[in-house]
Amino acid sequence: MTTSRASSRRPRSTFCRPLSRVHYFAGRLLVSEDLTADQEYFLEKLRRHNRLLHRPGVVEGLGVSVESVGIRVDSGLAIDAAGNEICLPTVQTIAFPPGRGEVYLVLRYAEIGIDPIPVPESFGGESLESLPSRIQESFTLGFAPPGGDSPLHPSPQASPPVRLARLRRTRGRWTVDSRFRRPRAR
Repeated sequence: MTTSRASSRRPRSTFCRPLSRVHYFAGRLLVSEDLTADQEYFLEKLRRHNRLLHRPGVVEGLGVSVESVGIRVDSGLAIDAAGNEICLPTVQTIAFPPGRGEVYLVLRYAEIGIDPIPVPESFGGESLESLPSRIQESFTLGFAPPGGDSPLHPSPQASPPVRLARLRRTRGRWTVDSRFRRPRAR
């Protein structure tokens, strides 16, 4: 029995789990869980496509250079190993990493709650609590040590990293290692 490369690299549960979508019909009462399920269906379809038909890495842009104030990352787009699209809409500058030696500059997918709105405590009652009305897809830039994908300060919600550059500190200065070949999404 032969196995394909895709199935040997991915756990079966994430390879192709069954998806379900909301069935709309006249007279159906929709609740927030239905709308959330609808969004999750389409997000997972896109992420599955990205995971199974493309390699994680840089799609376009995201050039890295060293400047006097820190590490500059040009705008661009990447896909991580979970299938998330990561967009940097503008040039970003990140402070130099602490310490010395060698580190990887990594990009990760993140989500941020924005546009808070008040949440009703009960019918007719006012509440002081508010929740985000939108989820904005965003990113984080950080550093990971050589030899692993774990960040220097791991977070339990961290998405898989996309390595953008290998940085080396020699003679008191940080430089971008020109021999490093960053992954290209295909």
